[in-house]
Amino acid sequence: EFLMRINLWQAQNYPKTSLPALLGSTVAIIGCGHAAVDCARMVVRLGKKASVIFPGLEEDVTVYLSEKKNAVEEGVKFESLVQPLEILPTADDRVQGLKCERLDFIENAQGRCDVKAVPGSEFILEADTVIFAEDPRPNDAIKRFLPGLRWTDEGTVWVDPQTGKTALEKVFAAGNVVTGAGPLVDAMAGGKYAALAMDHFLSEETVNQDSKV
Repeated sequence: EFLMRINLWQAQNYPKTSLPALLGSTVAIIGCGHAAVDCARMVVRLGKKASVIFPGLEEDVTVYLSEKKNAVEEGVKFESLVQPLEILPTADDRVQGLKCERLDFIENAQGRCDVKAVPGSEFILEADTVIFAEDPRPNDAIKRFLPGLRWTDEGTVWVDPQTGKTALEKVFAAGNVVTGAGPLVDAMAGGKYAALAMDHFLSEETVNQDSKV
């Protein structure tokens, strides 16, 4: 949502244009993929401080090495092996910090290493804005505007797998809003099947209207 607002409202021209998101001076971005790094780099370009927080290793950042290198050069901080626990609020429900804990590899009974929380390692990360950029899922605003939609346990929009038709009459869906994060080719295929189903649906609607006339 943050990146969408930036693109739609041309916030790259800030401060000549207004900023379409309430950003504080220090932003914590939770995630380790392309969206997280893109958010962090944009935050820095808007004159703010950005930290990317994730529970994995540095190598788990799923972007090109050159992209990560460029992000670091721009001023983005990467906090690996850190697990966010709680957003700390102010009295008026604004963000005043992010409670986290350090993680480390601990050998288990089978001789393998598990990632576990380090006892007593909790700390408060300075932040007055938090952006969630992991586990991609549909924007929650959809639920408010379209309460009749049906949802899966994974948080995606339910559709008829054969037609792409949702629980709402005359509404079809396809792509990541249905399948979740996945290969682009799957989203494109879903869009194609849904388009064919819509074409068939509209053809039937036209036939029914003609027969009534």
